[in-house]
Amino acid sequence: KNAYFYMLAIFATFKTRTKALNHGNLSMAETSDMPYHVLEATYQQYLRLSTLKASNDRISNFISEFSIFPYYSFGLESLYGSVDGQKLEMGTPSLKARHSKKYFRRGKGVVAYTLLANHIALQTELIGAHEHESHFLFDICYNNTSNIMPTAITGDMHSINKANFAILHWFGMKLMPRFVSLQDQLKHLYCADDIANYEKFLIPPAGQISRALIESDQAHIDQIVATLGLKEMTQSTLIKKLCALPPQNRTQKAIFEFDKLVRSIYTLNSMFKFLNFLHSDSWEIIPQLGTVAKPSDLCGPNLSQPYVCLKALTEKHRQQVRPIL
Repeated sequence: KNAYFYMLAIFATFKTRTKALNHGNLSMAETSDMPYHVLEATYQQYLRLSTLKASNDRISNFISEFSIFPYYSFGLESLYGSVDGQKLEMGTPSLKARHSKKYFRRGKGVVAYTLLANHIALQTELIGAHEHESHFLFDICYNNTSNIMPTAITGDMHSINKANFAILHWFGMKLMPRFVSLQDQLKHLYCADDIANYEKFLIPPAGQISRALIESDQAHIDQIVATLGLKEMTQSTLIKKLCALPPQNRTQKAIFEFDKLVRSIYTLNSMFKFLNFLHSDSWEIIPQLGTVAKPSDLCGPNLSQPYVCLKALTEKHRQQVRPIL
């Protein structure tokens, strides 16, 4: 019985892939040893969203039991997950399909927002092409139904907004986006002490975090965390409501202030890790920069401006670039 359901799960997932590749039942029947009526009957009777998710979880859990599975991650100390959106043009009208001249020209399409871990697709949600991917990052991670639970979430710059660092921190996860330019992230560094204490630093903070504001609105923040944890509200709905509030709203400002705190710590850790990497001569993986290389590979003529800035911070400057939080 278990073998039958396992094979059914593989078959259902196989059917999903064929539909995703624009191969219908007739085309697959002509290129495989499966009759058309078997493919069509399976599609009509078993291919539903709930069965697809269940079959995908079964296969993902089965792969995670392999002894080699942990070694596919960036680091053995934590399991890294990655989120990204794939733009798909729709051939037929859909409620979620939207125009996007950048991706679909005159057509309409959707975005398949996917959470992956060690090359395994754990969760996928369809969102509109007009919606920002960062509004769905927490939802797709928290609603993951497989046994594979990434604790460090990476992504491109579309995974960042003014609240994602804080939200993932509240639920024990770390947002570790791949910065395109570390130089551009300097304007997002904030300190907890008086900003005048860092005037002589090579990397001064852009502002000071208000601890009093965060502590004074802790009750409302706890209520928001509980609402998200009980799945009474999605992250996308929360972000839309926060952005609709007036700029002087204390709850909105408190959440954004806490996000600055977590983001500043992550940015500084990324800079220190890269700085130590430049002073070493061994291969190392840097998820924050999305690169696997030796320092000598980054110190050639193609060295970009952020790397030049960090390389200029020699050993005598390390004390000046200490964490400002």
